[in-house]
Amino acid sequence: MPSNARTRLAAIITPMLPEKFRANVRAQTVANIGTLDGPAVFIDYTKITHDGMPQGAMLDSFDVALVSSLTDYGMAEDELDPAVRAFVRAIDPAPNLAWSESNKRQLGDYLSWVVTVSFPTAAHQE
Repeated sequence: MPSNARTRLAAIITPMLPEKFRANVRAQTVANIGTLDGPAVFIDYTKITHDGMPQGAMLDSFDVALVSSLTDYGMAEDELDPAVRAFVRAIDPAPNLAWSESNKRQLGDYLSWVVTVSFPTAAHQE
């Protein structure tokens, strides 16, 4: 498995994403989105904590943005709303991966759902 935390998360979540989002998973922040030619997923590494973790382990947290390339927000909502629900339902039964919340946001000219996820990492995984 890749050693970069964002790349590891991308490998874990890609099969959980709705199919049309799987082709454009970017293990990078959503801060500079650019122009999209299709639905995309951005992974922003946001936090590292140690609370409740055993020695040698940490809890990595990320914002995963499912972004529609549609600039008509009504059409974008129709694309995104069922996609984010399917994504968080796929995370629920996953071992060692959790989601805590999801919020709809405007990112540049695009609409997105941003899901906060976390997973534990031990030193031997880096």
